[in-house]
Order: sequence, then structure tokens, then C-alpha cells
Amino acid sequence: MVKNRHSAGFAHIFLLAGLLVVVVLVAAVAFRVVRDTRQHNAAVQKERALYAKLDGEAQSYIQAINQKYPGKVTHTRSCNYASAEGYRGSLSCSVTSSIYYPSESTSSYDRVTKYADSQQKLLTWGNGQYDHETDALGKDTIQNVMYQQGQNVGCAITYYGDETYLEVSVDCGGNALAEYYPVVNK
Repeated sequence: MVKNRHSAGFAHIFLLAGLLVVVVLVAAVAFRVVRDTRQHNAAVQKERALYAKLDGEAQSYIQAINQKYPGKVTHTRSCNYASAEGYRGSLSCSVTSSIYYPSESTSSYDRVTKYADSQQKLLTWGNGQYDHETDALGKDTIQNVMYQQGQNVGCAITYYGDETYLEVSVDCGGNALAEYYPVVNK
């Protein structure tokens, strides 16, 4: 009879120890999930602020050009998913501001591009890298300047044109942690 009481006591101890191990493991997993969620949310807020900053600066840059040399201004914001059949891939977002001048003389294009060049110094994006491989962007690419804005986000200021038109475009975008703007392909 004593042996059964000791066996029952050990059984309770093992049961309590096992229960304690399960509680500790559940608490550790819950702690990690909460911590990871907080870190992800902080990263999303930081990235959202970066996109908002770049969006505002792109618009300000184009508006400065438009004030001196009025043209047709457009602005778009969007996100999209890379996709393959049956698979929703990585998310990217972009903001684009541009100004378009149709059928003007090339001398006025020169004035616009020189002024646009001078306005780049107002951007807080650091030093741009001139992309000398403009042929890859299309035959109408005049100039392309790249700016890295974070680990996964960059901007480019590109001048497109020929003897019939000029467009100055600011494109900022890259990988995204969340849908900051409307998704154009779902």
C-alpha cells in the first residue's frame, strides 16, 4: 500500500512537471509571436513613413518644375504582387510623379532639363548615380539618375523624349511589407 501511495505521488509530480513544461513552451511561443508581430508592425510603420516621404518629395520636385515650366502633371501610387499561375508572389509598391511637354522646340526642352537638374539638389535623397545604360530603358531615354533610399526601396529621375515630346518622371518603389496603396493586380 505504501508503494502505491509513492507511485501515485510520483505520477502527480511527473504530471505537474509535464504540465509545467507545456505551459512554459506555450508562454515562450506566445512571447515570440507577440515580439515578432511588434517588430513587423514597427518595420511596416517605418517603411510606410519612407514611402510617404519619397512620395511627397517626388511631388514637390515635379511641382517646382511645373511652376517654372507648366506642363501636364500626373501622379500615381500603386502596389502589385509578382505572380505566377496559382501563386501570389512578393509585394512591391511604387509612386510616380511626372510632367509631360508635347511638341515643343528642343531649345525649350534644354531649359526644362537644365532646370530639372538644378532642382535635384533640393531632394534629400543623397547622391544619385547616373545610369549610362539608358538604351536598356528604351530608345527615348535621355537621362536616368538612380537614388537608393533604403534596403529595398530606390528612386529614379528619368528624362524621356525626342523631337516631339519631353517627359520628366520620378519613380520611387521597391519591395514592400504591406499594401500602402491600391493593389493594381490581385
